[in-house]
Amino acid sequence: TQGDLSNPLKPNIHLEITSGEGIAGVTSPSSLSTKQIQALYDTIVKTIRIRPIGGHDKTSDATPAAPKVPDRLPLGSKVASGRPCPESGLWQCTHPQAMPRQQSFTIGQTMPSVLVPNQRSLWQKLKGTPEELAIDSEWELVQHG
Repeated sequence: TQGDLSNPLKPNIHLEITSGEGIAGVTSPSSLSTKQIQALYDTIVKTIRIRPIGGHDKTSDATPAAPKVPDRLPLGSKVASGRPCPESGLWQCTHPQAMPRQQSFTIGQTMPSVLVPNQRSLWQKLKGTPEELAIDSEWELVQHG
């Protein structure tokens, strides 16, 4: 039977073989005779098979499989500060001195820099150097949202 362009279960194929055609349309004499090209074509066509889908042996009345829902990002996945959050849930900063260490984020939200204690000298304290520094870090997914 012939294929139907609007039905994926009744495929249509167009197979064309050319010989002696080079780059940018430059042609040269074919290395195969017409008889050899026909034999090659027949060999290729004989290998074409419709594969079963959805675990069925039949393909003509098989129902197409439903689109696969993307899996969740695995726990332990990491993302850097400044990048969009790839999965809603509870994330933990990998820097041991980060405050707060765990935060909830929603998908698409920008992963923030973290605050860490700033070891200040007496002179820095007198100058008013901040007690905490904002630094870029890495966040690890610890619980799905």
